[in-house]
Amino acid sequence: MAKYMLLAAPVLALASPAILQARQAPVILGSERQIALALYDSFSLVTGNGVPIDASLTCDISITASFPEGCTSAVFTKTTRGYTGLADGAAGRLTEGYSLSGGSATPSSTEFTYTSAEWGDGGDDFINREPITVVSNAQTATFKVSLASFLNAPSSDFISRFDVDSVEVAITSTGTC
Repeated sequence: MAKYMLLAAPVLALASPAILQARQAPVILGSERQIALALYDSFSLVTGNGVPIDASLTCDISITASFPEGCTSAVFTKTTRGYTGLADGAAGRLTEGYSLSGGSATPSSTEFTYTSAEWGDGGDDFINREPITVVSNAQTATFKVSLASFLNAPSSDFISRFDVDSVEVAITSTGTC
């Protein structure tokens, strides 16, 4: 008989921008509970019109993972989608930390850097995919993705923008069962 790993509620995505108050983003579970998706409408850092910025924005997404009897590990694929357009001299960075309550997540973090030399000519969408191996000591554990975006832009007449549109966590394989 096949054993299936499931993602379940409570799922929580809290964003804490530098200036705005904390808010919750909706998290959608796929019909077979193998995918969890957090969508954002305002996870953005924007500057321009002669105003410099050195700001960050954070968000934690927590997803409950249920391991089948006898299973202790799995591989999740985390996919982050967004947009960046940077004025000359501007830079953006997205850092993502991963953890599993009562277990481990490897890698524990990743960092992506965006520079105006690469992302300044009109801007573009980005997609970051990262396989994360999780090992649990219990049948149920909470997998957490901690996002931190950062934008540093000089005083410029041109707009610099760094957006995160969505974060998806999918079960791509189950290990030891």
